[in-house]
Amino acid sequence: MGLFKKQSIRLLREDWTGASELAEEIYAILNNDEPLEIDGPVTINNTTGRPPLTINQYGGDGDIVTINNRDEPPAEIPGVPPFDPGSPGDFTITIINQFGGVETGTSGDGTPPSPRPETQGGGGFPGQVVSGDGSTYLVAVYENGLGQPPAQRSVRQLAIAEGASIPAGTWALVGKAGEGYFMQVATWL
Repeated sequence: MGLFKKQSIRLLREDWTGASELAEEIYAILNNDEPLEIDGPVTINNTTGRPPLTINQYGGDGDIVTINNRDEPPAEIPGVPPFDPGSPGDFTITIINQFGGVETGTSGDGTPPSPRPETQGGGGFPGQVVSGDGSTYLVAVYENGLGQPPAQRSVRQLAIAEGASIPAGTWALVGKAGEGYFMQVATWL
C-alpha cells in the first residue's frame, strides 16, 4: 500500500546537497493539495469512544462521500485526461426523416426513448407483399415489430419497370410519409 504514491517519487533524487533539501521535499509532499490515494485496504482501529472518522466539508454543494464501484482501475495515458462517462440521465433523440419531418423524444428515467412507428427516420417497417401489380400492392406491414400481428396496407412501389410485378411473399422495408406508405423493392433481382 502506498500512502503518498504519486508524491513519493520525489524522494528518489540521486543527489541531495543537504538535510535541509530533503526536509523541504518531505514538507512539500506532506502539504501537497493533490488528493490522497490509497490503493490498499484501510483499517481504522478506534478505542477512544469518539467517531473514528470525521469529514468536514466547507462550502460547495457536492456529495460528502462518493463511492465508485468499478471492475478495474482505468488506464492512465500520459497527457490524456480520464474519460468520465457521467451518470445515467435523460436521453433526448431527434429524428429527421427524409421528407423533412422532425420529431424529438426525451426519457426521464435514464433509458433511451423508443421511436414511435409513425416517426420513421428512413429505416422503415418490415413488410411482406400479399398481392398487387404495377405500382400498388397490398402489404402485411409489421408496424409494431415482428412479434405483433401485421396491418394490411396499400403500399406504393416507387419505381417499377412496365410489365414487371413483385411476387407475393416478397419482403420489403416499408416507409410512411404522412398517411401514405411506400417501398422500393429491387425488381431487377
